[in-house]
Amino acid sequence: MTRILNICLIILFAFFFVGQAETCSCIGSEALQKDVDDSSAVFIGRVMSIVPRHNHFTRLIHELLDRPYDPELYEVIVELEIIESFKGVIGRKTTQVMTPDPTVCCICGYDFQRKHDYLVFASGPRLETSICHRTQPVADALADLKELRSGKIKY
Repeated sequence: MTRILNICLIILFAFFFVGQAETCSCIGSEALQKDVDDSSAVFIGRVMSIVPRHNHFTRLIHELLDRPYDPELYEVIVELEIIESFKGVIGRKTTQVMTPDPTVCCICGYDFQRKHDYLVFASGPRLETSICHRTQPVADALADLKELRSGKIKY
């Protein structure tokens, strides 16, 4: 009996608490200038906080009521201290970017880590980024940073 109850609990957990899967299809660009042109903001930022836009309970209620998929339910808000700005966030000390939550549902979400530095490429008025953007850790972006600082890239 206990075994059946445990199996039922696992099934219920999987049904209610696992987010909806979202496919990710993106074609990366090799050209830095094109990625800068396609971005609303390009900057180096240090992650200060990562907060889910909505809690698991809100997501659960949404799914139980069989509402249409809403990607905003599965976003995280990433607060970044701006270290160096190239485009879009000039003169600001901090900014927020949105990304799908890679820990819940979305394989496209960028997996930011607190206290790490990133070269961020974000699009749109809400400054959204994902693995489809050129966002990457600063340590992996040295060639891009050299080109961004060279004066050859137009903002």
